[in-house]
Amino acid sequence: MTAIVQLDMFKETTSEDILRAELEALKESHHAVRKKAFGELRALQKIVMDQQEQIDYLKVKLNLACPLPQKL
Repeated sequence: MTAIVQLDMFKETTSEDILRAELEALKESHHAVRKKAFGELRALQKIVMDQQEQIDYLKVKLNLACPLPQKL
């Protein structure tokens, strides 16, 4: 993975400055990836919950489950 880092042309740069700039670019990139992953996870959780509701509905319709919660 390579990062394109823009440095000031009129300032003398050291390897430490370059490493700091690359590290900052890497942090921003990882933050974006993490944010996207959490968004996709939330979408998948919604799909699973919807499918579970559909399964429960079909169980009731096929008389495989009681529509009312059972009290012990």
